[in-house]
Amino acid sequence: MSKSHTRRQALQTLAVGGIGAVLAGQLTPGLAQTAPKWPAFQSRRSLANSIHFGAHLFSILADKKATGGAYSLIDATVRQGFEAPPHTHTKEDEIFFVLEGEVEFTSGGIVTLAKPGDHVFQPRNVEHWFKLKTPTARALVMFTPGGLEGLYRQLSVPARTLELPTPPSAAPTPEQIERSLKLGAEYGVFTAPPKK
Repeated sequence: MSKSHTRRQALQTLAVGGIGAVLAGQLTPGLAQTAPKWPAFQSRRSLANSIHFGAHLFSILADKKATGGAYSLIDATVRQGFEAPPHTHTKEDEIFFVLEGEVEFTSGGIVTLAKPGDHVFQPRNVEHWFKLKTPTARALVMFTPGGLEGLYRQLSVPARTLELPTPPSAAPTPEQIERSLKLGAEYGVFTAPPKK
């Protein structure tokens, strides 16, 4: 028997044994007995977790409390003409998975058109924004780490239906804009000044 054949058999034995040990929880003593930091859970859109954020409907499927701060997940239905202005997140990355509609994303000067089934990553500390190319769009929006859903909750009202709310009939007042900018800064979100 050659040395290479014996070596290959030894590596195969180690690999199979290692996989078995990992599956049995033996390579990390106590792993199987350690309780998770937070329990497994399942959620779906409901009135209990939904808010009307301006002209949009957000259903907060997972918040930082439920995930131990790992991430937040929002099922967002948004309306054309009420998109957020260019802004920068300093505390979290933002991930979109488009479910319905078409959305043009701009992030760090890179422009992409996302359609249903497309995933878009927008890193923290990079100015970004989006514009709807259809009257409405729906996406799963993840923030990692979690926590930004707190900002949306403070600037929203509880949803009474799982439909888009009636759009505001007037522009935000200076006081509403100031409150939004102040709360945004507390969450590490900064809006770019309007371009002249």
